[in-house]
Amino acid sequence: PSPGRGVGRAAAGPPRLAAPRSWFWAAGAVGLALAALSSLASPWLASRRLDQATAAIGEARLARAAELASDAHTLNPLAVDPLFVQAGVESARGNDREAERLLRKALATQPLNARTWYELGTFELETLRRPAPAYFHLNRSYTLDQFGGAGVKGGPLDRAKKLVGKTS
Repeated sequence: PSPGRGVGRAAAGPPRLAAPRSWFWAAGAVGLALAALSSLASPWLASRRLDQATAAIGEARLARAAELASDAHTLNPLAVDPLFVQAGVESARGNDREAERLLRKALATQPLNARTWYELGTFELETLRRPAPAYFHLNRSYTLDQFGGAGVKGGPLDRAKKLVGKTS
């Protein structure tokens, strides 16, 4: 080895680490922006799909309505309205088991929402003709919101209460 090689290297200082690549940071920023945009756009898109599903029901296009409501739920999985629409479509198709499953899914999604209890209880009372579970669900709805649907005098809660022989 020549004597000048080692000296030149020492004079240059320690080896430098490569600076983070600017493309890596740019890709991260783009990814973050896309995630933010998606989180803002998804509820809006879900609402549009739900409106389209409701219109499809009005046109008696139940298969399309179910598809659109399912899309709305996929876009906004914490919303229960798409599940209510899907349940209504399934009930109209005569598939009460699937309608009940969807209503129970809505209840599991938002257990403190009086409407989820109300929708399930009303379905059990009017469609499935099961007054005891209907009374339980409607009473829970009333407990969560006395001024909601379950609080209507002579409404589903009162009818279920009468059918199961509850007094108070």
